[in-house]
Formats: sequence, structure tokens, C-alpha cells
Amino acid sequence: MEIERIEPTEKVKPFLKGLRLPSQFNGKMNRNEFIQYCFQENAQKDTQIIGCETCKRFQDVYNTIAGARLSVALAQIKEFPEFIQPNEWGYNWMRSRYVTDAILLYEASFDLILQIPWIFFQVYKIKNKDLDIRKDMAVILENCRLQKFEKAISKSNLPLELYTLLKKFYENENIVISNWANIIKHRQCISFKELRLQNVFVVVDKDYNSLSYLEEHTLDEMVAALQNHHSKIVELCEKIQKFFPF
Repeated sequence: MEIERIEPTEKVKPFLKGLRLPSQFNGKMNRNEFIQYCFQENAQKDTQIIGCETCKRFQDVYNTIAGARLSVALAQIKEFPEFIQPNEWGYNWMRSRYVTDAILLYEASFDLILQIPWIFFQVYKIKNKDLDIRKDMAVILENCRLQKFEKAISKSNLPLELYTLLKKFYENENIVISNWANIIKHRQCISFKELRLQNVFVVVDKDYNSLSYLEEHTLDEMVAALQNHHSKIVELCEKIQKFFPF
């Protein structure tokens, strides 16, 4: 099956401007660089399998970032008459759903980026040399955490520069997205100013106000933050590409 290019409609195109994709991550499995890598002389055991699984993660990153990008584009649209009856609150609710989806997808994108060096440099073997990529993939991916990379620098072929790039990106960029994602997944939906209800019932008690703990954001503020994050995560993808032979 041949993959066809997906073209956005004229309504969406303007909102994709400036949101480029990590194109070098797309379609690696069919590129000459990967095929040559698989059939290189003196290849180590499991070279083809490790390469194949690494390519899958490259593609997963591309697809997930592409999904987040589409959500950011849709979150910029102000009206959705094709989905709901004309209503400003309803339109803003639609935008808030796209913002929420983008946050979760960008968080997932970084997790998937970590899996690329985790598999290619076999960092997972540092803790357990018996893990077999053929049958233990669930366990291998379950243990993929940024904190575990540092211990692998002196015990594997993982480049220090690559680990530093990942660590700095998490600390300087991804931690905000990660915090928002954790709020969405484990605490509550993010509170948007445009969706604030009037005359809402409030519970007040000693050292307690049912509204006081809500961190409120405007939709445009969140969209701008996500646009900036998109640029940063694509830049990260471009920087880490040089550490891989395909």
C-alpha cells in the first residue's frame, strides 16, 4: 500500500502556517539509508530487528506530532457551525477540546522520542541483559524513562550529547506540557477563562474556596504556548537525527 499525502482544506491551511513537521522522521523504513544499514557487513546480532523497531518509533513520533499540529490548527478557528449551532460558549468549548488534545499528544510525542535512543542504543539492557527485543517489547518500553538514561551513558553507546539534548529539552520545554498533561489526566480539566460560568455555586470554608485552586488560562494564551512548543519539539527532532545512521 502506498501512503498518499494528506492535504488540509482551505479553511485549515492558514492555521498550519509556521507549524512544520519533522519530515526526516517520516517513511524511514523505505529509505535507502535504512535498507543499507540492515545489510551492512559485519552487522551485529539483531541489527535488522533493532533498526526496524527504531524506525517504527521515528514514524510514531512523526504521526503523533502531526496529530498535535492539527489540533493546534483547529484550536485557532473561532467558529464551528458545521459541528454545533452558533454559540460563542460552545465554539470556545470546541477550541478547548482541541487545546487539550494537543497537550496530550505533545506529551506523548516526547515519550516516543525517548524510545528511539532507548531501543537503538539498547539502553534497556543496562538493567536486564536478558531482555529480548523479539518477545519483551512491552517490558522494554514500560521501563523507558528519562531518569534511567543517565546511568546508561558509561555503560552503553548512548552519546552524552544526545542525553544532554533530551534532558535540557525536558527541563526547559517539556516540563510545562508534562504538568498540563498531568493536570488533565489526574486532577481535572484545565480551566479556561472563556468557559467560566457566571453565578456559579462556591463552597467556602476555613482555608478553602472551591474556586481558589483553579489555574485559569485564556484559549489564545494556550494556543500561543503550544505553537511555541511545536517549534521547539521539531527542532529537537532535527538535532537528534544526527545520532542515527538512517
